[in-house]
Amino acid sequence: MRAITKKEIQIALDDVGISSGQIIMVHSDLTRIGWVANANSRVDILEFYFKSIMDQIGPEGTVVVLTCTESFARDGVAFHHEESPSEQGVLSEFIRTKDNSVRSMHPLFSVAAHGVKSELICGTGICNTGFGYGSPFHKLYENDAKILCIGVDLLSMTFIHHVEQMYGVPYGYTKEWDNQVYSSGKISNERFFAFVRYLDAGIDYNFSKMQNLLLKRGVAKTSALGLGAVWAVSAKDVFDIGIEQLKKDPFFFLNQTPKTQPWKK
Repeated sequence: MRAITKKEIQIALDDVGISSGQIIMVHSDLTRIGWVANANSRVDILEFYFKSIMDQIGPEGTVVVLTCTESFARDGVAFHHEESPSEQGVLSEFIRTKDNSVRSMHPLFSVAAHGVKSELICGTGICNTGFGYGSPFHKLYENDAKILCIGVDLLSMTFIHHVEQMYGVPYGYTKEWDNQVYSSGKISNERFFAFVRYLDAGIDYNFSKMQNLLLKRGVAKTSALGLGAVWAVSAKDVFDIGIEQLKKDPFFFLNQTPKTQPWKK
């Protein structure tokens, strides 16, 4: 199997509009790309991608990754702000643990950032809500960030849930957890909330309609890389077009209107 090179990933990132000074939120599944030239270990592979991204966005750029800990909500596992590993893939955890990376303080939907604007995105105080106004996702919108998907397509964008909350889709609600949350080794007394979907409503997401629309409008781009591809789109375009479509149909991100509608009760 032929391994990808630094030049090839540079070309792919150029093709999708990733450039110097940008803030980019990265989602990835590196196994879908294939092997990396001259890599002898998993650390070599992760360093290759990290360095390739940082070289592309330069010293004024910032990379952001989702460091979501679903076990907090699903299994009641305590969240330790500085120690709980990301449950969103190896590149996410690799960037979270890099020196000078900053992680936002939310026990379910945290993100980590590395670069000059990491404090702006993640470190300016506690945000008690996972999405919505004041959240890191809102800051991505405000600062004209790009969303970059490596080895996965735009269906992986967590940013879509920010759009849902800001619009106020009927099939989701705000939930609070009372699981233990630790910061600097001490239990936090903060209250944390997040937008979640009704689990008993038969909600079936279908983001492919949104992806196809972004491609049709020419605001999303994709480029081949190794065995897979990279994708990129502006967070502002995702938000603006998403809101536009939800105004027409509040169930636009779903396969169909749920037959069970607990929000009516």
